[in-house]
Amino acid sequence: MLTPESFNPIKSSHVSFVTVPSINALTGQLNYCIQEEFTGQLDLQFENSQQWTLHFNLGRLIWGAGGLHPIRRWRRQLYQYCPTLTVGAHKQPEDWPLHLDYGSLTALLKEGKVQSKEVQAVVNGLIVEILFDIFQQWEQGDYASELKLIFKYTQPNFADSIRVTVPVYFALSEAILGWQAWQECGLKGYSQNQAPKICDSERLQKRLLPSTYQNLATLMTGDQTLRDIAIQCGKDPLTITKSLIPHLNLGLIKLVEVDDLKTFVKPFVKDLPQLQSISQSNSYGCSQPSPPLIAHIDDSKIEGQIMGGILTSMGYRFLHIEEPLQSLPLLLKHEPNLIFLDLVMPIINGYEACAQIHRISKFKHTPIVILTSKDGVMDRIRAKLSGSTDFLTKPITVKKVEAILQKYLTQFFSVKS
Repeated sequence: MLTPESFNPIKSSHVSFVTVPSINALTGQLNYCIQEEFTGQLDLQFENSQQWTLHFNLGRLIWGAGGLHPIRRWRRQLYQYCPTLTVGAHKQPEDWPLHLDYGSLTALLKEGKVQSKEVQAVVNGLIVEILFDIFQQWEQGDYASELKLIFKYTQPNFADSIRVTVPVYFALSEAILGWQAWQECGLKGYSQNQAPKICDSERLQKRLLPSTYQNLATLMTGDQTLRDIAIQCGKDPLTITKSLIPHLNLGLIKLVEVDDLKTFVKPFVKDLPQLQSISQSNSYGCSQPSPPLIAHIDDSKIEGQIMGGILTSMGYRFLHIEEPLQSLPLLLKHEPNLIFLDLVMPIINGYEACAQIHRISKFKHTPIVILTSKDGVMDRIRAKLSGSTDFLTKPITVKKVEAILQKYLTQFFSVKS
């Protein structure tokens, strides 16, 4: 296994201990890491519980490890964010490394076999899951209320292997919003690390269409977690779990504890050609540059269909993001040329989402257009303050969308016309 020298083993020049009693207090400590440009390893642990580890370089996150299912978590992120890779099982060594296979992924990055934005999305995904699990254990009350933090300081490392980093607030805000949504749906007592298992197939079969039951029977065998199933279905764990609530309440399905995978998962480059682009409604020749990609963040399927119909008919590629909490990693993965962002969404509004997106250096110059039915002066001022580029009032029409694209994608529009 390839391992960055700074991880194996970590040689600390200084160690400090802090205990925090709440999510807000933990947020304060993570903000401290940003301000002080902390470099090193941060261990997090409740008394008599699992341990998690976050690795930092100059106040930015570079890796996350530990917890209940580190191998499952690693495999999920590879599957979701590195489509050009496949994975192979390797026998678990006796001395299991906390950092997992950071080295093999960064080696593939150096060789140009995986992109930096994909590695960044993997790192962010790992850390969001870790933070979510920490938040949940805080609320369950089975562990001591204080979380122990151990800061192990090292010298900054400017090696190529850790040039891919994630801003702390990026992962933290996504984890907090995800946990808030989970609680608001009444799911605090359920863990995303649990596996659904059908326990009364006869009654369940009578309540469902045959095709629906067959899908559930294939997925819900008690050996795949809610997170594993969500990745396979292209959804988020919240959506999957909410759909199971009626069956859980009736005792037709139960959630069971499941062990981590027993074999190490290592990434390899696929022998297959790279996957197609987001929009598969058009095919483009190899010598022809791909049309601009337009992202549309809106929790309404109907609005997504309208916007998608307009943009694809004009020859643009289209990415609709229905779950606002999934927007940041998807935007990082696909790097759209322009973003339409709905103002009124659950959990997070358009102003907040816009500010988060523009904090990421990669999107500082990406046009973000707020979509809303409001058109007051104060609304426009607030939209500007949040960092939005423009304001488009609903209903969405071809002329309105075309005007925005002509305004902000002139170089693409002239070629297309």
